Amino acid sequence: MGAACTRDGSSLEQRESQWHPNVPVPVTLHVYDVGTGGGSTMLNRLLKPMGTGAFHCGVEVYGWEWSYSDIDHPLYQKGTGVFSCSPRNCEGHTYAQ
Repeated sequence: MGAACTRDGSSLEQRESQWHPNVPVPVTLHVYDVGTGGGSTMLNRLLKPMGTGAFHCGVEVYGWEWSYSDIDHPLYQKGTGVFSCSPRNCEGHTYAQ
């Protein structure tokens, strides 16, 4: 939790050129177990029958996954907390579905 996802180096202008207003596009929700250790995955398996767990999620649109993280790091304190990464590859979390 708190680690920003990485990008492939493309600029915002390059990504915006792919957008077409008023054209429906697929939007996919990606769900992660919080953290990368096996403990959170095991915890979520135990909590699933009760309808709960510890999760992080991101929304994929236009080939990028967007998420929010309330991180306490000096480099990110001035930002909004919203970040992007390649789909299903959010650093610091384990992809679940």
